[in-house]
Amino acid sequence: MAIGLNDQRDVQVARVWQAKQVLQKELPRGRVEQIGTADELYLGPADRFVGQLVGDPPMNLVPGTLSRNAQGAWLELPFGALDATQLATPTQAFEPGAEFLVGLRPHDLALGAGGAGRFAFRAEIRITEPQGDVTILDLDASGTQLRVVVPEVRS
Repeated sequence: MAIGLNDQRDVQVARVWQAKQVLQKELPRGRVEQIGTADELYLGPADRFVGQLVGDPPMNLVPGTLSRNAQGAWLELPFGALDATQLATPTQAFEPGAEFLVGLRPHDLALGAGGAGRFAFRAEIRITEPQGDVTILDLDASGTQLRVVVPEVRS
């Protein structure tokens, strides 16, 4: 099975409510981590804390190392190489060998065969968690644990 970055993201009212509630519950930590709409927090978290708080299941965090040659730049992840032009953070200011923590949202990954211009990698399904309209998959991608949300198939 190959996993790829999904081109579409379904914004749900429940996610908006959850994002506001999570940040309200976390304010007793002593500081505000980030201010923004639910979409701004979901799509552009300021740090790892916000990235994992907003969204259910939490964002997958994967270590990567920057590589570069005359053809371009990419991040070497434990399970494949991700074209750096697909990243929200520009990498031009970083030297090869720089380490990154890549956030992959479970809703932005999709099952499939990949395709031209799409990041794809192989993974093994370890656990399935049917949730009604979606199923959460726990995957092992070359030793890296990932979670993916896929729509429930109806006959």
